Amino acid sequence: MSKKSQIRPKKIAKLGKVLVISGHDPSGGAGIHADIQTLAQLGCHSCSVLTCLTVQDTVNVQAVYPVAANIVSQQLEVLSKDIYFDVIKIGLIVSLDIAQIVQKFITSTEPKPSVVIDPVLAASGGRQLTDPKLRLFIESELLPLATVATPNRAESEQLSAKKNHLATWAKQVVLGGCEQLLITAGDATGDHISHQLFNKSGQSQIQCKRLAQQYHGSGCTLAAAISAFLAQGFNAEDAIHQAHKYTYSTLQKAFPIGQGQCIPNRIDRSGL
Repeated sequence: MSKKSQIRPKKIAKLGKVLVISGHDPSGGAGIHADIQTLAQLGCHSCSVLTCLTVQDTVNVQAVYPVAANIVSQQLEVLSKDIYFDVIKIGLIVSLDIAQIVQKFITSTEPKPSVVIDPVLAASGGRQLTDPKLRLFIESELLPLATVATPNRAESEQLSAKKNHLATWAKQVVLGGCEQLLITAGDATGDHISHQLFNKSGQSQIQCKRLAQQYHGSGCTLAAAISAFLAQGFNAEDAIHQAHKYTYSTLQKAFPIGQGQCIPNRIDRSGL
């Protein structure tokens, strides 16, 4: 065999394995669709456990139907016996029973994976998806397990029950165990967006110019991208910054598919 005909294997980056626990969005803009697209584009394999089926479009959620808790439990048990996940990414949970199952699954998994929690409490169109008991459980039991948590400002206010100034609450969440708390500000007003990042080193900002459109699935995309970079060995803070850059690029190239919000373009990465 000549030297020219010899084929040498290429070095490839680590294929991260991410378990996504979230809901199904039939429009494909958010939820499991957003997670799978983002993780695949960023070089990760995703496994998925659905927590609920939704009736929604790009405008709003019309109805939510939780998956039976025992089915969620069985899927997690079977997967845990077969696959070790680098990251567990948690999105929409609308049942307290399922939240408790997920909490037990995370705490019993060894060795400990990274955990990314995107506490989806309401649809982008405004419909509430959780009740006070579930929000309290997320705040007290799930957030302390997070490597990174990504609530927006409205979600942070609900999780804190407005019992503290938001920055004070955020610092308490970090002291409680959450390594990186990123309070996103896409739901705020103004020409510029300033996301607030809290960790044991203090508080910092991630700033960007506000884009003109409204987006369906931007939060899912960000949390999934953070999961991807964590799965590939980035430290948490670097993963957040890389994920923000990727997510902003998907919003710059977002496209409409219906009568509501635009969909982040998670496939086309030209120009990056």
